[in-house]
Amino acid sequence: MKKYIMIAAALVLSACATTSPHALSVSLCPNGDEPTKSVSADGSYYVWACADSSNGLLPDTLKQIKVVKDWEPITNHLALKNYVSKTSINRHKINHNKEYNCIDRITYAKQISNKWFHKNSLIWAHCASYVHMTGTKNPQVVGDILLAWASADKDPIVWSKYYGDKPALAGYQLPSTIGTFSQFYALWYNEIAYTPEERKRVDDYMTMKLMEQQFPVLKSDDKGRYRKCNINDINNPIRERTDSNNCGNIRMKVAVGEIMLGFRLENQTLLDKGHDDMYVVNAFINKDGINISHAAKGANTVNYSWEYTYYYSILAEIYRSVGYDFFEHTLPRGAKVHEYIAFNYRLLKDFTLTSQWAGAKPGMNGRSYNKIKNLSQAEFQKSDYGHNVIDWNNRDKYFVKAHKRFVRIYMPHLNTDVTYFDMIHNSHTLSSNIGVDAYMLYLGNLSLEDKIYDEKIALRIAEKIAEKLEEQKANNRARLKANVEKIQAEKIAEIAKLATELSIFEIKDGVITLTLDKVDFAETEPPQKQKKNDNSELHKAEISGSLNLSSSKQIDLKTLVFQKATDKTNILSINVGDLTPPEMNPFKRHRDTLQKECGMGLMNQYDWLSFISKTSDTKNARNQQCHYDYFKGANDSEAWELFQAVLGGTDSILNYLEENVKR
Repeated sequence: MKKYIMIAAALVLSACATTSPHALSVSLCPNGDEPTKSVSADGSYYVWACADSSNGLLPDTLKQIKVVKDWEPITNHLALKNYVSKTSINRHKINHNKEYNCIDRITYAKQISNKWFHKNSLIWAHCASYVHMTGTKNPQVVGDILLAWASADKDPIVWSKYYGDKPALAGYQLPSTIGTFSQFYALWYNEIAYTPEERKRVDDYMTMKLMEQQFPVLKSDDKGRYRKCNINDINNPIRERTDSNNCGNIRMKVAVGEIMLGFRLENQTLLDKGHDDMYVVNAFINKDGINISHAAKGANTVNYSWEYTYYYSILAEIYRSVGYDFFEHTLPRGAKVHEYIAFNYRLLKDFTLTSQWAGAKPGMNGRSYNKIKNLSQAEFQKSDYGHNVIDWNNRDKYFVKAHKRFVRIYMPHLNTDVTYFDMIHNSHTLSSNIGVDAYMLYLGNLSLEDKIYDEKIALRIAEKIAEKLEEQKANNRARLKANVEKIQAEKIAEIAKLATELSIFEIKDGVITLTLDKVDFAETEPPQKQKKNDNSELHKAEISGSLNLSSSKQIDLKTLVFQKATDKTNILSINVGDLTPPEMNPFKRHRDTLQKECGMGLMNQYDWLSFISKTSDTKNARNQQCHYDYFKGANDSEAWELFQAVLGGTDSILNYLEENVKR
């Protein structure tokens, strides 16, 4: 059975009572007092505060943690491997492997010089990332690489600080690889097959490589070599000619490797060095939880800040295995680890939160903060410096996956089920910078209590989704009803408006019907059927007859007519051309002015004048009303009388044509 250490008073777990069955113990403050629990200013997470937190450097209390016998970082490797089996290797990394032959390139590093690194540093980084990913599928891949390094006649993982008069990029990549491969090795230790002699050789080699890392200054310029950063000066990373790499990201990767492998090999010296190195990194996190080293990265401030938050959830799982609540750990300048993580969640929503440090070092090797300082959050997310940080559409989901246990405790409102959210591009932490995955460690450490809690969360999410769907359905029904009512109101308003415009019509159920007195047409000579020009001309014929008005007056009508084919309208078309009989003269003299006044809708260029008795086409009805108003005001009584007679007799003439003229 795993033996848990008893750590000193500053690290004793709080016995604070809690009503939550899934809450973890909270550590005491550095002075031994109980922390006070409150809610953050924005109400999004819980805060446990120590009264004596200050800007001064607090002691390195992690140094009081001791190694344990038969340490394991997780309790359930089967759950870990089950998850890994459902994931896929990043497509981009597969392509990198095809291009660079990554396994051989990393294994036979002796072929790679400082000169090669100066031009090809990114190739090494891509390959290291690929090895981490493929290693989760088959840990022996990494095991074979480590054995090759440890068995080489001459150590292949060596570098000098400078390449000519320039910093050696190998001085960044190779220590980083030692750190991340140590993390991987510590997690998958028992999944890698070695003989006892091979195991000792690899253990000794990795311990040696970690212990020899002293993080020399890697930068130089025309004014002289850069200075090493000073942990006593929180703003040291933004000072001119300060190399923050030696106290920042390289050291972080090595430190986590030292801590994990120190626990695995039960090597207290290695563990202590890891805590010393971690203390240097954490000394640049201010009392508000802002890592100044990352905040000062110019236009890449969010990218650096977000990526390295993963390590704090990784460490939370590691320290949990020895009974210590790392989220409640107080960093050297007074911030709690959970406050640091919470700040970086807010930074994902507002990139300007680090502006005062990001803009303090102009240039940043082409990554000046000036490139983004005037952008909105939406514009930043789409910029070259924002679009690769995270999948912004699924920002909360990625945050939950990276910090699952943190979210459960401090931001339960944000919790979501990400169990089968596979490791696709930007959805996981494995890269050249990180050798293990916080979410995989979380899965490997799920207790029965955790599982019950996660099931409750999943049930709550399912219920919320169901509630949301019902809410959406209700909203859709309300919108549909509102739209129907709006359309109906618009129709009523339109009909009312039409009614005022169309004095000769009535409107009922969308049908517009002529209301003028009906006039009967009486034949004086049989109709003479005529040749049709097209299929729209029905019952086409020359007709002769009279229109009998209600006043007993008769008006002669003799011309060429036809019924126009349409489903929407009863249309009678009569010819008013130059060759028509004299009876059409009143219409002939108004052809041009009628077209100018009312358009060519019912008076076309071929001298056909049309009349409508019933229609559902408002445009035709308005055109007919225009003709009516025109003749009424034309000061031509003969034309006005003829127009009224033909319009009133439209139905009678159409019936006559249908009964007497074949199609």
